[in-house]
Amino acid sequence: MIRSSRLLLIAPPEAVHTPALEYAGVLAQTLNAPLYLVAFVHSAAIDLLGHANIANRDKAREGMMDAHRLWLNSETVLLREKGLEVHYDVVWGKPSASELAAYAQQVNADLIIKDLHEEAHLKRLVLSSLDWDLLCASPTSVLYIKQAPAPRLSKFLVAVDIELESEGNAAENDQLISMARQLAEARNASLHLITVYNSDAVDCTNITATVSKGELPSYETRRNVFDALATAHGIAQEHRHFLVGAPANVIRCYIQRNAYDLLIIGSANHHLLSSTIGSTAEGILDNPACNVLALKLPPAVHNAREQMQEGTQVNDVSQQN
Repeated sequence: MIRSSRLLLIAPPEAVHTPALEYAGVLAQTLNAPLYLVAFVHSAAIDLLGHANIANRDKAREGMMDAHRLWLNSETVLLREKGLEVHYDVVWGKPSASELAAYAQQVNADLIIKDLHEEAHLKRLVLSSLDWDLLCASPTSVLYIKQAPAPRLSKFLVAVDIELESEGNAAENDQLISMARQLAEARNASLHLITVYNSDAVDCTNITATVSKGELPSYETRRNVFDALATAHGIAQEHRHFLVGAPANVIRCYIQRNAYDLLIIGSANHHLLSSTIGSTAEGILDNPACNVLALKLPPAVHNAREQMQEGTQVNDVSQQN
């Protein structure tokens, strides 16, 4: 599912070689995957020429688009010299998340690659409002690039939610780790596993029922579950990281102290990233410490979880009646 991917790079409007373009080329070469480059070009000043100057407006648009075609063609030539299958396109307009998602579907992309947005006044790379919207709208996985692939650094960190194991949603973690392993093996990278035990974040809506059953989750219980998950996927002891604290802060600080090329999170994980962005995901992605891949899990995983949730809701209603 990883090795046969089609990659889509959202090219920067500035028409410059960026870390995302560099990473996309390396990834396409590693996976032997076709790479699609698309640049969305727009100028409000040109659009303001209006109907009275249609000829001049169209000429100006084509001029801007031709400049981007020339640039993308030069990038394509360099990539094709490495034996890659590369296609490029230039589209007029300032894209929305839905338009980017639609374009990804149009080219049957399995992965969207995009540079992080540079916030000049903050002096850091962050997700723009478009990036956040794309996380929800995208039909496929999204890879946000902060830095080009390091030639001698190939360490991937996959973040799992250990709570899913006790909630009957273990398939999400299994799929996430399996997909991450495929990518790590393709890149000849070491795969590390991380989870965060947040002892202060027991769900208030469930705490009464949990305590009444005498099943308040303990550090030892969660650690044992995490180790079992890691063992099942062949994760070496030295690559297992079971930490304590507020998940977003802990994961970000851990990556800052330990150099990683890529952080992998699951987009179906309701504690990390769902249709309404979770607090942990927001914390991780607000100022990511490295490149971040939000993997969309296969529909089967989504459907299984939805069916289980529906069954739980039906049982709750039956009990109330």
